[in-house]
Amino acid sequence: MTHAQENVFVCTEAHTSGTFATDLAAGKWAYWQNYDTNEHYISQYGNSLSAALTALGSTETTLIINDSVNVSADATVPSTITLT
Repeated sequence: MTHAQENVFVCTEAHTSGTFATDLAAGKWAYWQNYDTNEHYISQYGNSLSAALTALGSTETTLIINDSVNVSADATVPSTITLT
């Protein structure tokens, strides 16, 4: 299974943003390199909803619909999969 690897900044404390570099230096943000977002893109499955659902099974994840998808048959999306 392929997971999206992202470089993300995570807010570590509630604050009103000022200059990002200053807030980062003050420890108000953390940088996570290669963070596993556990998100999957429909394009990873040839833009096929049925292929994506089969591959993901009951894995708790988010399926991002980032392109046009033709649905040619009824499909049930498990409650463990969030569509975005």
